[in-house]
Amino acid sequence: MERDVDRGFAGFLRQSLALLAAESPVHLAAMASAFRARQVRIMIDDEAAVQLTSDGRALRFSPEAVDAAVEVSFSSRDLLRVLGGDETLDDAIIEGRVAVRGRCPDVLAFDEALRAWLHGAVRSPSFPSLLHRLEAHYAASRGDQHSMGDVHG
Repeated sequence: MERDVDRGFAGFLRQSLALLAAESPVHLAAMASAFRARQVRIMIDDEAAVQLTSDGRALRFSPEAVDAAVEVSFSSRDLLRVLGGDETLDDAIIEGRVAVRGRCPDVLAFDEALRAWLHGAVRSPSFPSLLHRLEAHYAASRGDQHSMGDVHG
């Protein structure tokens, strides 16, 4: 499963959802419930968009580029800053480094789902290792020699 992070954010998200299912299923259920019957598209750098759909009970990856209720786009650097706790998503949005598009009720549902995911992630003993592998993936793809500590520092 570790090699999946080599595929960037999509692999990271797949693994993080699997971790939540195993280590904090209540948060995964809360995330699916918050999404209700929506689709979200997340774009990081020039990676292929990651699309999640929910029926209110389960989350699924969708390969189709159908109309998403919410679209979120940001750089891998800003993603790592938010995931590492160096910055809030709200601040990154306000400063214009993260773009969020959708109707207000849909964006609020996405925010609720994201908060459920984050609450589960911080309670997952395996999450720090997964986050470190994502940071290493992006550092290698940029040719950086920074460690996770450097990103936070």
